[in-house]
Amino acid sequence: MGLDPGPLTLRELLLMDRARSEDAWLHTANVMALIHNRTLGPKEQGKTATDFDPFKRQPDRKVVKFTKESIGDLKLFFTGSRD
Repeated sequence: MGLDPGPLTLRELLLMDRARSEDAWLHTANVMALIHNRTLGPKEQGKTATDFDPFKRQPDRKVVKFTKESIGDLKLFFTGSRD
């Protein structure tokens, strides 16, 4: 990143790397949206940078509710015992 990593913590370095990656993807996603919207017909247009940016896309997430039974299953899986 062009700086001395010595005085920084690993967390700070990882956050800086993530921010740099997000910024680079923002530029790339804007160019991709521009090319997509200019090259395809009017029916296909309407994409935005968010459609191409992997940092901005919201994956379909399933909500997992933890119960005593599911915690017991996890304990059994990792430790071999429900106690």
